[in-house]
Amino acid sequence: MLNLHDFIAETAFAWISQEKANAQSLPGQVAAHIEKCAKLRLPQRQAIDIFLWLKFVGQNRSLGDIIRAGAFQNLADPQPALCGNATAEFLYRFAKANELKKLAEMVKDDPLGKKTDWNAFLNALLHDFSYPNYLFSLPMGAGKTYLMAAFIYLDLHFARLQPDDPRFAKNFVVFAPQASKTAILPALQTIRNFDPAWVLPPSDAAELRRTVHFEILDSLSSKRRDKLHGNNPNLEKVNRLTQTCDFGLVFITNAEKVVMEKLSEADQQIADPGSVFYDEKKAAEVVKTNALRERLSEIPRISVILDEAHHFFSGSGDDEKKLKVAVDVLNQHGHVCTVMGFSGTPYVKHQVPVGDSKIKLNQIQLIVYHYSLSDGIGRFLKIPQVIGHNVAGDRFVGEALSRFFKDYDRVYPGGVPSKIAFYCPGIEKLNTEILPAVQAWYAANRPGKDADEVFRFYRGVKKTQKKWTLPKESEAIFHSLDQSHIKKRVILLVAIGTEGWDCKSLTAVALPRRETTKNFVLQTTCRCLREVVSAKDETALIALGEGNYETLDKELQENYALSIADLYVRGEQAVNVLVRKPRLGKVRFKNIRRRYSIVREERDGDVAVQLAQFDFGIFKQKYPFAPKTTTATVGGRGLANETTHLISPESSSVIFSFSDFLAALARSSWGRFSEADLLEKHGETLRGIHRMIAAQIGWLALHPQLALDEVVAFVASLLMESIRVTHEDIEETVEIELLDWRMDPPPAIPHAGSRFLPEIRLSDVARFNQFPNRWEEELVAQSLDPGDITFNYAP
Repeated sequence: MLNLHDFIAETAFAWISQEKANAQSLPGQVAAHIEKCAKLRLPQRQAIDIFLWLKFVGQNRSLGDIIRAGAFQNLADPQPALCGNATAEFLYRFAKANELKKLAEMVKDDPLGKKTDWNAFLNALLHDFSYPNYLFSLPMGAGKTYLMAAFIYLDLHFARLQPDDPRFAKNFVVFAPQASKTAILPALQTIRNFDPAWVLPPSDAAELRRTVHFEILDSLSSKRRDKLHGNNPNLEKVNRLTQTCDFGLVFITNAEKVVMEKLSEADQQIADPGSVFYDEKKAAEVVKTNALRERLSEIPRISVILDEAHHFFSGSGDDEKKLKVAVDVLNQHGHVCTVMGFSGTPYVKHQVPVGDSKIKLNQIQLIVYHYSLSDGIGRFLKIPQVIGHNVAGDRFVGEALSRFFKDYDRVYPGGVPSKIAFYCPGIEKLNTEILPAVQAWYAANRPGKDADEVFRFYRGVKKTQKKWTLPKESEAIFHSLDQSHIKKRVILLVAIGTEGWDCKSLTAVALPRRETTKNFVLQTTCRCLREVVSAKDETALIALGEGNYETLDKELQENYALSIADLYVRGEQAVNVLVRKPRLGKVRFKNIRRRYSIVREERDGDVAVQLAQFDFGIFKQKYPFAPKTTTATVGGRGLANETTHLISPESSSVIFSFSDFLAALARSSWGRFSEADLLEKHGETLRGIHRMIAAQIGWLALHPQLALDEVVAFVASLLMESIRVTHEDIEETVEIELLDWRMDPPPAIPHAGSRFLPEIRLSDVARFNQFPNRWEEELVAQSLDPGDITFNYAP
């Protein structure tokens, strides 16, 4: 089977190889830098190669326009019957490769589209978007969030070099899969932690890092309008940033819960004064939400990034409209330059009418890059063992736990214990069937430990299920399972912990239930595969109850064209090598280690007292400044007639509202305090501080050395704890033997032909490994120099 991403990969990888050899090529320099840094995984590097090809060769056009421009015409094997029509040639190759015989015949008989509009068919095949829309398919654990960050910095880099080029985005909206802060914050933190020097030269990376602004627009903020004078905090965030900057803004939000909030037809009727459904109070809320959408759509050159993009596609048109409506909202002024989606499971059934029939496809056709799940196993995914149990529920639970604690009971670096998760069909079943079975197993095998090690988590408890309500701290524990202080081992879940859940210490999953939703078994079983240190040395357990083994095999086939057998790591034929080393003796040296300790210091007085003692005068004393302007004329001996005028700070037009002050203060506390927290705990005191700052805002705006952010940061420091860093030096004498390579077992490397001296064929590997002395015979027979530095390995 051949898909569009196969055509793109074949063309793009050949192009990027040529560009890297060209010292004058901008994309070639970037690709060479990324390869030299070697910080990104193979799928990330390849995806960036595709990104560069789409921007520089594809000119950031839609996939349909790229095809129509002839990017995939096979000039080496032209098809005369297709009359040189690039669209017809692509569709003919696509149909032949995917055994769509009827479509191939239709294209060949009507290459110019007199009977069938092939351009319209191509648009329908590619989901008919009016803007460039690219989908990157990478499995869980491949580093999709870091890849998003890489794309953001690369787009900004090119946009800074070519400010007027519409191919490159200046601002970004990242749609996270969930609206809650617990889902958005980890994504934001991951993007923030990305080091742009991995993809750009250090000087360019440092400048962009200072330029980029990250901001969360969350659904919770939309419900707190009463906290800030009835305004929408999301709208205030957008207004505050866009007033001073139109480059490097990154908004992380949720399409359905924020951008599409109150966008339904019923909501719009409520807001229409001419409608019989008009409600003045509710209309005000709709108008404020509309103002947020309008403001976002006015931001220039936006690139929209979609996480878990497959959610926006399905066989039904309604679900697909969610993507179109969300992006169309941002594109109402035509400012969206690119949409880039990321998904691990982009296999959604899709039908495209052609003539009097329909073409049925199992994959979203917007995929520009695809990396298989099986290729990630043993590279950045743990190696799983899949076991099916056709036994009753309580017996299944016992066998899964016994297998887990026997073969997968381990402690990862940092003291984090391994865990097993049971996915339960409902809250009642968890508490009446699964939990008792777990407790019975613990009583027989780990008595007294179940209270500390067994953990339940779910949401949406109904009134009839109040007896199973969880403690308030359960949410925090669930999101901290990878922390060493959390000793939970057996995790019981209901309708949570599927895609998007990142828990690296999860080493086993168990499904005692049959699946109820599409791809549920596939999504849950993959949760335990994230690597902790080195995937090739890590294993995971997948225990499946009655019917789920067959279901997983079926879902792997439908989604990845794989079977369960493909989940086992593919071994590579390796060649045993002989390492020669000279005897250089021993060396003795002194090793000095420095151990650092963080000491929390006692607070110097109460926070409220420190805030009350704030005096803006300390900045006046430390940074004395009188704004003035000097005019002069050029005389025969230099400047003459100099006149100095003092500038009145009151002439500044800068506005710094109390809302702006709260937002800046919350940001300077690095998430320690929210705006609501600050208002509740220190509202009146902060208003007094704001009045002092606002009175000097003109002086601050004109000051060449002191910025408003520094004043806000000082106020934030009054809210924070103080720490002191101490260190001690530890000395020890060490003696080592130079080039002392203790290799047990003996080294072996994958076969790669010319990397070896003498050169060997793949078919000779077994023979040489069986008779290692033949290495020496071959060296003598061929008069080869074992020290030849043109070879990587000398046998």
